[in-house]
Amino acid sequence: MERFSKLSEPELGAYKRLRELWIAWSGMPRLHPSEGVETSRIFNDLQNRLLERPGLRANLWPEPPDWNQLSSLEQEEVTALVRKNLEELGTTPAELAAWYALGNAAGNICGLPELHPMQKEECVHTFHKLQARLLARLRLRAAGRETRTPDSNTIPNTIVRRERLAAAGMTNKEIEAWESLARAADHIYQLPEVYPGEHRESQQDCHDIELRLLARPALRAVLDE
Repeated sequence: MERFSKLSEPELGAYKRLRELWIAWSGMPRLHPSEGVETSRIFNDLQNRLLERPGLRANLWPEPPDWNQLSSLEQEEVTALVRKNLEELGTTPAELAAWYALGNAAGNICGLPELHPMQKEECVHTFHKLQARLLARLRLRAAGRETRTPDSNTIPNTIVRRERLAAAGMTNKEIEAWESLARAADHIYQLPEVYPGEHRESQQDCHDIELRLLARPALRAVLDE
């Protein structure tokens, strides 16, 4: 467990330099209204990339087993090992539920037939940001950053009926993918924030994926012409 439970010295050094850069940037005057929010998001994404690394090691990266080459029994053993690793790392039951719901949604959505060359790459990139934010929570919470104060900027999750999605031209697989993302989002939004704007950032990423799903019928219509 020791090999992935903590940040390495290079990771700690990078995190400290990132915090120093954030402090230096925070002291500069803003040149346009959205600069603060946009730059804060960039720093938060970099912070999460660093702080997720113990969680990635708990998931057996950088050399995870080839899932497709494992037997059913071996897959069960790997799944149990990863879950045990995450629990020992300090992942709460609610975070585990969010993690596995997000993984299920990622599999459903990224597994849809490609309609343009960069579709899967863009989809995976957005899911990685959501996953990094989840895994970074372990270190941020250990540092006492968790808050029980509701985020006033969080937008209530919209419930969309299946028949409306079907009427928009989405296939059954796309509707199932949409619903799996909605379930993952519900888990994520119920977690206490560990830094200001965490929920807002997760919502932006989920909305980005939703828009990609909604665009698929239009892409098919264009490509079929």
